[in-house]
Amino acid sequence: MADEQQIREKYMKLRPVMTERSRRLWAATEAQALGRGGISAVSRATGISRNTIMRGSKELESPETLAPERIRRPGGGRKPTSVIDPTLMQDLDALIDPMTRGDPESPLPSNSVAVDMQEPPQSGGGTRAQGTPSQPYARGGPAA
Repeated sequence: MADEQQIREKYMKLRPVMTERSRRLWAATEAQALGRGGISAVSRATGISRNTIMRGSKELESPETLAPERIRRPGGGRKPTSVIDPTLMQDLDALIDPMTRGDPESPLPSNSVAVDMQEPPQSGGGTRAQGTPSQPYARGGPAA
């Protein structure tokens, strides 16, 4: 129990400056230092999931390491909508084109209807959207 209290105190001091990766690796090293039952003790003391601590142990033992600036392996996350649906830009142009004003040669057309107020076409064009993926395009391009 004294070990858990010490671990909890160390964790609370380090927690504000640790990233997800450093937290995982720190918890794994603490668990390994305690030996048998270390994963459970560190989990109880910190509230970090046992699975996260075990994943940290595997990372410590693995010869494959991440670049120092990375927290997770590359490739995760949702793909951009423009990659999933290559016709997205044409669909958005067709949706916005009847409502644009100003110089047609301008790289950023002025829209007379707020992005939030634009209704999707009723033809069921096949482009499904979650949230408002058209906002960055309506403002001149996707967010980088």
